[in-house]
Amino acid sequence: MKGIYIRIYLILSLILTISACNIKENDNISRSAPPEDKPLTVGFSQMNHINPWRVAETNDMKRAAAELGIELILMDAESSQSRQIQHIE
Repeated sequence: MKGIYIRIYLILSLILTISACNIKENDNISRSAPPEDKPLTVGFSQMNHINPWRVAETNDMKRAAAELGIELILMDAESSQSRQIQHIE
């Protein structure tokens, strides 16, 4: 019985691998650039600004946004997951 499960697993793995190889690069991907007169806006809700790692992450987000000319909306959720969800919504 164990051999049957192994064969089924191997067949399913092979099917998934083959189907993943057949995905075209441009399938379901929109590569249109935003209008030139309107900058791209990205929202980022950080859980808190207490932890040094999170401060570094926020600084990296600010730096990357500035380099790319992206308007970054940054909000501090003050360690509240529900507040963070509200920010994103």
